[in-house]
Amino acid sequence: MLPSLRDQARVVLCPDRVVFVRLRRGLRPHVEDKEIVMFAPAEAGEPAWGPALAALKEVLDGQQKSADALLILSNHFVRYVVVPWSNELVSEAEQSAFVRHRFTQVYGELSRDWAIVVSNGSSGVPRMASAIDQPLLDAARGVFATSKIRLRSVQPYLMSAFNHWRHELKNGGAWFLLAESDRLCLALLHHGQWHSVRTRHIGPMLSAELPLILDQERLLSGLPDAPSKVLLHVPDDPVFTLAPRGDWATQHLKLESRAGFSPYMDAAYAMAMSGDI
Repeated sequence: MLPSLRDQARVVLCPDRVVFVRLRRGLRPHVEDKEIVMFAPAEAGEPAWGPALAALKEVLDGQQKSADALLILSNHFVRYVVVPWSNELVSEAEQSAFVRHRFTQVYGELSRDWAIVVSNGSSGVPRMASAIDQPLLDAARGVFATSKIRLRSVQPYLMSAFNHWRHELKNGGAWFLLAESDRLCLALLHHGQWHSVRTRHIGPMLSAELPLILDQERLLSGLPDAPSKVLLHVPDDPVFTLAPRGDWATQHLKLESRAGFSPYMDAAYAMAMSGDI
């Protein structure tokens, strides 16, 4: 099947901004348009994603040309668990109930109303599961339904970024870290399999906090042979540096340049450039 020649829109929802990037397909693919709409955080009692949906409508209402869209959700809006494999689960219903039970164990009764997606994986290995507020998904689909931009895929940021960088994770184990504004997502792969995932609050001095965070996470993993390799992506700061410490081996993941996009000049759009439909 030939790839689609329709424009592709990458849209990122964050707690304080909506990022929009339009990629022109064809013989010379390039970034044709990009836009960021900033807004105040949600007020008390309002869903954290409420202002983002209002900004999303503003962005899409301004688009006059059609495109296929990938919607990437900030890790602020997504919860994750690693689901162990169980040979006792036979039917799809049993597997779904088991995954939801895992979310209930970690997040409590609130998780019963979340939309849950489990990543594809080989039989016998743990899988990554993500959960999103169902009203957020319903509202986002409703906004796209009234625009010229057709929603083709919704992806949590962790999964879109992992798919982009998975070639760096194919051998052995590593810590995969994604830094956003005041939020850090840490996923651990051990012997090529998902072992754990955690999101945690971070302050403005990530370079100073990170060595201690890594030491803590290694202890929490309970693995005597936990990997020392760290793959770190800080999209808002492409020149982020971390001084070596102990036996940690840190590799900074940097997006490739393309026509209309520079990871250095256009760092604010980097989250949108890590995914694909």
